[in-house]
Amino acid sequence: MTAPRASARGPLLVLWEHWDRFWLAPQPAVGLAWLRGITFATLLHFALTDGVWVERLGAVDPWFYRPIGLFDLLGIGPLPAVLVGPLRWGLALGGLLGLLGVGARWVAAASALAYGYAVGQLYSFTNVHHGEALLLVALVACAGSSCDAVWAWRPRWWRPRASLLAPATPVPGWPLQLVRVQVALTYWLAGYAKLILAGPGWADGATLQFYLLLRGEPLGGWVAQSPELCRLLAALSLAGELAFPLVLRWPRLGWLFVPAALLFHLASQRLLAVGFAHFLPFLMLFLDPRLLLRLHRALPRRRPTVHLAGAV
Repeated sequence: MTAPRASARGPLLVLWEHWDRFWLAPQPAVGLAWLRGITFATLLHFALTDGVWVERLGAVDPWFYRPIGLFDLLGIGPLPAVLVGPLRWGLALGGLLGLLGVGARWVAAASALAYGYAVGQLYSFTNVHHGEALLLVALVACAGSSCDAVWAWRPRWWRPRASLLAPATPVPGWPLQLVRVQVALTYWLAGYAKLILAGPGWADGATLQFYLLLRGEPLGGWVAQSPELCRLLAALSLAGELAFPLVLRWPRLGWLFVPAALLFHLASQRLLAVGFAHFLPFLMLFLDPRLLLRLHRALPRRRPTVHLAGAV
C-alpha cells in the first residue's frame, strides 16, 4: 500500500510533520553530553563569580527589596541571611556533579530551582536583565532529557535505572533545539526592539556613537570618532541580529553566524564593557553533534592488556 501524497494529507498534517521533525529529529546522543557539559560548566562559573553578589544580598537592607513579578505573585520575600552561603555553594556543587554526570537530571532540576531563586533575588534588588535566562532554559532541558546517560561518571554507590548510551545512539534532538531556538530568538528580538523603538534609522550609527561615548571605554571613544565606522558596525549588528534565526533552517550557516556572534560580543566587551559571560558558551551548541562524534572516534583507544597464561 502506497503512502498518501502530501496534498491528500491536508495542510495541517503537513505542518505538524514539519513541526515534529523540527523538534524531534534524531541526533547523536553525544549532543546531550555536549549540552550537559556547557550547561553545568556555565552554572559552576556563575556560582564562583556572580555568586559573590548573591552572598552580598545578606548584608543589604530589605527595604530595597522590590520583588520581581513571579516572586510578588508567590509571596517570596528577601533572601534569608542563613541561606546566603548554602545557596551559592550548593549551585557550585550542582555544577560539579552535573559536569561529571552524577544524577545530572535530578541535579539539573534542583539547580534550576536554586538558580532561578538566586537570580530572582538579584533582580529584586536591581534592574532586570536577560543575560542569565538562557542558563535556566538549558537546565530545564537537561532535567527533561537523558543527559546523564552519555559520557557520565557512575560511582559504585550510584545505581541509576537507565544504562549508559553509546555516543552514536540516536536520541530526540529537542533539548539542543530548545536552547538553539532561545538563542536565535534572543538575537532576533534584540534587532526587532531596535526597529520598533528607533526604526531602520538605528543603523545610521548615531545611537551606537552616543553609547560609545557614554560608556567611556578608551577603545570605544576611539571608534566613536569615526561616524562611518559607527554606521558600519551598527548596520552589521542589526542585520546579524535579525538574520540569526536563519541558522535554525539552514544549520550550516552556523559556521558564519556563530563566529560573527562571538566577535560581536567580544567587541561589545571591549567597546562598551557589556559582556554576556553566561550566554556565549551556548553558541557552541550550534555546532553539529556529528563533529563531536567524529572527534571521539578519531581519539586513540587504549588497547586492553592481555595476560598470558603461565606468564611470570
